[in-house]
Amino acid sequence: MRDIRLNMEQDAEHRGTFDFSGRVNRDQRDLALSFSGTVDASDYPHNLTAGIEQLRWQLQGADLPAQGIEGQGQLQAQWQEAQKRLSFNHLNLTANDSSLTGHVQVTLAEQPEWQIDLQSSKLNLDNLLPHHSAVAQTGGAVSQGQNTLPLTRPVIASRVGAPPYQGLQSFTAEIALQADSVRWRGMDFTQVSTKMSNQAGLLDITELQGKLADGEMSLPGTLDARTASPRIEFHPRLNHVEIGTILKAFNYPISLTGKMSLVGDFSGADIDAEAFRHSWKGKAHVDMSNTRLEGMNFQQLVQQAVERSGGDAQQSQENMDNATRLDRFTTDLTLNKGTLTLDDMVGQSSMLALTGSGTLDLVKQSCDTQFNLRVLGGWNGDSNLITFLKETPVPLRVYGKWQELNYTLQVDQLLRKHLQDEAKRRLNDWAERNKDTRNGKDVKKLLDKL
Repeated sequence: MRDIRLNMEQDAEHRGTFDFSGRVNRDQRDLALSFSGTVDASDYPHNLTAGIEQLRWQLQGADLPAQGIEGQGQLQAQWQEAQKRLSFNHLNLTANDSSLTGHVQVTLAEQPEWQIDLQSSKLNLDNLLPHHSAVAQTGGAVSQGQNTLPLTRPVIASRVGAPPYQGLQSFTAEIALQADSVRWRGMDFTQVSTKMSNQAGLLDITELQGKLADGEMSLPGTLDARTASPRIEFHPRLNHVEIGTILKAFNYPISLTGKMSLVGDFSGADIDAEAFRHSWKGKAHVDMSNTRLEGMNFQQLVQQAVERSGGDAQQSQENMDNATRLDRFTTDLTLNKGTLTLDDMVGQSSMLALTGSGTLDLVKQSCDTQFNLRVLGGWNGDSNLITFLKETPVPLRVYGKWQELNYTLQVDQLLRKHLQDEAKRRLNDWAERNKDTRNGKDVKKLLDKL
């Protein structure tokens, strides 16, 4: 500590005023703090109250946003000796462009018992938490245009090897938070509500929900940190949430948009985006509407392959953009340590119907998927061939890096089969019309052997 300044005045009834300022340096962080207010010690040691009227603070350094965090506020504090209780009432605090109001109290039992009830009109976590995304995406490499890395706090020797989340074992808590708006990873949530309780290492998140644009999200779960190997479980429930927003927030380079509804159960050992990519497990059912996958138009792939193979069926001028659109898409997914398996994929639009299965590698950012496509619309040409193609699934394999997808399409075999079936049908019709002739009988015998 340095630059300490403290002024205090007290009257005969032990009521007084105080004015403090100072700086604290620790773990490559610098805290500048000042506050002033009143204190009432007339009933001390039974009761002690203080009113902090002008609180100002600024925190800068390691593991913080580049601009640091600064704020101001007011609060009322009270110590009750009989209950061993410290209360902070009428909290009104700001931190950068975020604000908090509410009430906090702690009872100093063998294990401290916390009661926290907070409200916020705006909580901008992107402006309060450090940003390491640029380094994470490049595996630690920094481009030549970057001259500095985010400053991180030093490793304290006494903390090395300590079980994760072990701090939860030392207290109990009941926590409630209501926020009008929350910004996190570029996503703007509204009407956020959180309720959770901690029982000496067992954190039960009974409610964690909010709205994201026109969609709704709920993420209840538990964090069990009572052993050296924590276990975390979440049970996400999403309703009409834009999937493109989530993919962008977590730096997945997949050009996919659409409204997603999801019901699932996932578990892991660390609440971290990278841990989710590498080590989490779980299952979910996904139902999407108005999806659009950029970079590959499944309908065009089939139609162009038919034209190249000489089929008398051409694509119309409908849906000529380089994207696959579906009115509805459903799948059952399984996550297992970075591998996302998609089973029972079903998609439908006025132009296209598909089924399929496949896998996505979240770490290597690659995929290998198998589809069966039926192109229902956008055709011009021979009606018999078009009818055949509408009714017959075309195998399509899509594989490779997400940003450099490859595909194989098996159209030639289907067209040969169609031509063979069409030739056989016409010969059979001719044989029926000439069944009383020698040639008709010979053709009929030949067809029966095929």
